[in-house]
Amino acid sequence: MGNAAEIFKSDHAPISFHGGRSKGENFEYATAIPFDIDNSHSDNPADWVKPKDIARRLQKLGINFWMVASRNHLREKDGKAARPKFHVYLVLSMPLHTATSSSDSANGASRSLTPTRR
Repeated sequence: MGNAAEIFKSDHAPISFHGGRSKGENFEYATAIPFDIDNSHSDNPADWVKPKDIARRLQKLGINFWMVASRNHLREKDGKAARPKFHVYLVLSMPLHTATSSSDSANGASRSLTPTRR
């Protein structure tokens, strides 16, 4: 496995889907919870969330995370001023898998998310 810059350069998917198709029923497991920060909520730079602010808060809380600049980080886009745009990944302590219950549902077996060691 490479370093974070190599890993996240082309792949921002901490979630695996069966057959590579990102539909709910194809969910296999997640290793992190991803968030996009685009600062689209305001055109006022004083209101923008900055990577260092997020990093400081998550470190203070002891949360393991990865942070990667978005492709359009600090670039003008769609007539909007350049602003911080980045991805935050809250790393899970163990992968989150689906589990199939024995109870029947309308479409077969009911599935739930369960942290499991595999």
